[in-house]
Amino acid sequence: MYILKTMTDLQSLLQTGWICPLLARHLAWKLKRLQAAVEPDGDLDAFSLEAYGVFGILEAKDKDLTALDRTVSVAAMQPDWIHCLHLKGDSYYVCYFLTASGYMDQLYVAAHLTNESLCLRLAAEAVATERSGEDDPTFYQPF
Repeated sequence: MYILKTMTDLQSLLQTGWICPLLARHLAWKLKRLQAAVEPDGDLDAFSLEAYGVFGILEAKDKDLTALDRTVSVAAMQPDWIHCLHLKGDSYYVCYFLTASGYMDQLYVAAHLTNESLCLRLAAEAVATERSGEDDPTFYQPF
């Protein structure tokens, strides 16, 4: 699992080709919105999600969520809620997990990486379709 806490983490994953440019753009937008909400006078390049809930990107080989400090398998995970994110040909389930500090970890699960039963369960539990508001400054999304 890839864990993103900073813009540097995101840029590194994009440069190495581990994530697609559209997902990187979406994550950058969310990172900027979170930084503006919790540290409005801070520097985006120095900002870290460490204390506010990280972004995780599930890899095909991942069997559990230990990278998110959860002792549960991917198949048995129970997110607090789920959104669907569609990015021109790629679909992701965005699984939100409430942390002990009261913030949210966000796990991005590529639909094509999930087995059929997990895909069906995540799709059935998804409460909304997530979209990127990077081109619309009035668009509000809480996380």
